Amino acid sequence: MNKKNNIDNIKNTLSNDQVSYSKLVKFFVPLGLATLMIATSNMLLNRCLGFIPNSEFYISSFSVARTLSMLFMSPVSAITLVVTSFTENKNTYLKVQKFAIICAIVMLLWFMILSYTPLGELTFSKLYNLQGELLDNALVSFRTIMFLPILFLLRNFFLATSIKLRNIRFAAIGSLLRVIVVILFSFFIPEMLLVIKPQHLPGFILFCMIFVESLVYALGVFRITKGKVILHIVQSLKEQNTYKYDAIVSYKKILKFALPLMLSFSIAQLIPSFSQSALALGQNAAVILSIYSISLNILHIISSFNFQLPQLVVNHDSFHPTNRHIIRRLCYILGAVITMIMFIVAFTKLGDYIFISIMKLSIEHLDVAKLTLKFALFYPAASIFMSYKRGKLIKIRKTGILVFERALSSVLPLILFLIIPNIPWMYGAGIGIIVLTTANLASGIFTSIVFNMNVQRNPSLITRNP
Repeated sequence: MNKKNNIDNIKNTLSNDQVSYSKLVKFFVPLGLATLMIATSNMLLNRCLGFIPNSEFYISSFSVARTLSMLFMSPVSAITLVVTSFTENKNTYLKVQKFAIICAIVMLLWFMILSYTPLGELTFSKLYNLQGELLDNALVSFRTIMFLPILFLLRNFFLATSIKLRNIRFAAIGSLLRVIVVILFSFFIPEMLLVIKPQHLPGFILFCMIFVESLVYALGVFRITKGKVILHIVQSLKEQNTYKYDAIVSYKKILKFALPLMLSFSIAQLIPSFSQSALALGQNAAVILSIYSISLNILHIISSFNFQLPQLVVNHDSFHPTNRHIIRRLCYILGAVITMIMFIVAFTKLGDYIFISIMKLSIEHLDVAKLTLKFALFYPAASIFMSYKRGKLIKIRKTGILVFERALSSVLPLILFLIIPNIPWMYGAGIGIIVLTTANLASGIFTSIVFNMNVQRNPSLITRNP
């Protein structure tokens, strides 16, 4: 009974961070737009590489190198949440800054080992079954993007800093410039091939994209603070009533929070790969894999705002009843808008244009591709549900369970190995999307149950910052 009273007492207190729709939109939209621009730039990069002579060969080797790099770099995404979760005063900000630097050094050393030791060749040959010239080009591509971990960490650290400053307008600008860079490169592919080898070009373009984006993020923070970052961080925390003079954080505590988060991000990278491996066992595997990949790209672009929902929950007093209702309504609105966009793409001529003119899909496979998107209509809602629930668990710093949650959700795609060989090929990609949707839904339900159990045991988790 006392636990229930402790939770109910929140209703009788004022929030330290009273939110409104306008305040949330001002915070959330630049983050969502930045993610949208990143997803768009990745799609445009594939089109840009199509101008390289013998493009299929170089795109294949680069795609494998990039897939491996993202498997190892996906944990870097956790740095943003680490910084926003633990920055409570000057000392804690400096501590997470040092932690980010250590992560960058470790990641760079690991990439160097993979690039210049037999371990890299072994990884590409055994994990991706590459041989001969394709293996050599994949290694060259990987070496070209060897320094990406540094840029990723810089970008994510400065993004987190701008979030704590509550001034995120440079996020969308930086990511928009990333799109502009890849578009400009597409006009000068022949000229660049005169000075850059084709196996180096894809990695070089990607490096330039992220370099420009990271530079804008960094310059944006220094312009906002006029070079006095620490001073403005402290001032912003006080304005938000989240400043804690006596807060202390150790590397052990940061690692306990960050490591499960990083591992969960890495496992998440594997889930689509499991689905792709299963789809490769079906009929017309090449066609189905192409449609599945294109459909996932479209889904990631349309649902790009969803990936920033944990930041919305973590960086506001999201457990106060008034704030919680407003954030939930925003999630409902976001889900309705994204689902409507999905419906339009799946059932109108707009989808035809996207698949044929933008994604360069063969017209003979258009009906199957649009059928796949119809199977994906509930993917955005499941993704929003999962992101919101994960954000609540991250807010109370109970990230350890996220590894188990991701591991459980990765089991579902394995079901495809059993059913794909026995279903008509035109449903293969659609079934793959349904499995991903179910995995997201199961993750959200599991995370919600774990969150409620933690709060029941310790109601103070939501009545004060952990």
